[in-house]
Amino acid sequence: MLRIVTGRAGYGKTTQVFRRMKMEGAHRPQLLLVPEQASFETERRFCQENGSRGGLYGEVLSFTRLENRVLSLAGGGARTVLDEGGRLLVMYAALKAVSGNLTVYAMPSRKPEFLSSLLTTMDELKSCRVTGAHLAQVGEETEGLEGEKLRDLGLIFGAYEAMTARGSLDPRDRLTRLAEKLKGYPYFKNKDVYLDGFTDFTPQQGLVLEQILKQAHSVTLTLTYGEREGEEGVFAPAQKTMAWVKRLAARAGVPVEEERLICTHPRPEALAHLEENLFAPRKTPYEGEDRRVVLANLPTPREEVRWAAGEIRNLVRSGAVRYRDIALSARTMDRYWEHLEGIFSEYHIPLFQSDMTDILQKPIFTLITAAMDCVNGGYAYEDMFRYLKTGLAGLTPEECDKLENYVLTWNIWGSRWTIPGPCTPMATIKPSGKGPRPFWRS
Repeated sequence: MLRIVTGRAGYGKTTQVFRRMKMEGAHRPQLLLVPEQASFETERRFCQENGSRGGLYGEVLSFTRLENRVLSLAGGGARTVLDEGGRLLVMYAALKAVSGNLTVYAMPSRKPEFLSSLLTTMDELKSCRVTGAHLAQVGEETEGLEGEKLRDLGLIFGAYEAMTARGSLDPRDRLTRLAEKLKGYPYFKNKDVYLDGFTDFTPQQGLVLEQILKQAHSVTLTLTYGEREGEEGVFAPAQKTMAWVKRLAARAGVPVEEERLICTHPRPEALAHLEENLFAPRKTPYEGEDRRVVLANLPTPREEVRWAAGEIRNLVRSGAVRYRDIALSARTMDRYWEHLEGIFSEYHIPLFQSDMTDILQKPIFTLITAAMDCVNGGYAYEDMFRYLKTGLAGLTPEECDKLENYVLTWNIWGSRWTIPGPCTPMATIKPSGKGPRPFWRS
């Protein structure tokens, strides 16, 4: 059976999921699927609300971790998966293999930037289950320049898919592999499955969801949804997802039950008023005394971050909350990242930034890779100062600047870094409190 639980934000959908998992855990295994970015916080909350025995009957997974779990049990998980560098190389080989047959993309295919844009396009197509053969077929049916573009893309993606089929797998094929594996491996048999935190699903995820509906004892899906006047556009994605999941259930022969939650606990008056009127066609001004919603108009992103840091420190000092209970969000964080770390450090506020960063940008990894590049590259100027400026090489920024000027002045490279003796009388730097130190020993 498919149960669809809907309600507005804060109405207790996730709380109800945890309550049902705890209640049904004595009868059968419970599995909660959440988006990748919410898996850690959801797992932490699950352990808090279900105690030490929660792990005996319940588990929190994302679609990626689900694929790893199923393949480790059913077989197929040992096959090598391409990383980003490997994908670029395979795409280059695919382009080279079909370059003689390309028309529109014959010239762009020689540019390195074209490879990255192709991979981005292919990621979107794979998530929508569009193959190279589909593109080629549509290209044949389409006239003009658009048809030629589609035929070229069909050739490129077809060659890429053929190469990944023979060698290492593309990571964007994981969910398709999972759905195929589930057809012969009943992983969800006699399990209650819950899906929480999703607004929509890709067609690839739909393949997996269809197998879940066929195998599981019950499936519960929560969606944030409201029906007040003027909110049709806001909740249109949830409504579309609901209709799509119902079609999946009908195809799988699974009955559907809907449950709409109402708010049963008091909420702050100002926050409730804001939530009710934010998208309403006729907005009502708030005239109450509750001032827990504050509007601050500040001139720059830096001043906004500084104001937020002050408010956070005052809240924590008052004893009302702890740092881990506070979240900082924005429509887009791009303008704020550069200010957050410095200002929060100044206010002694611990900060966890939930964003993806390149691991090679971390100082310790830069230090290691730069040191290897120095040895392999003959102590080139760029490699040496990439190593020294990590802050972990024993030199302060001021010492690095002096050394850099000295190296540029005397054109020091290669074996001159390891000559046992100074090149000129300026060959030593005096780090504070440490005495003279030869620059080539830094």
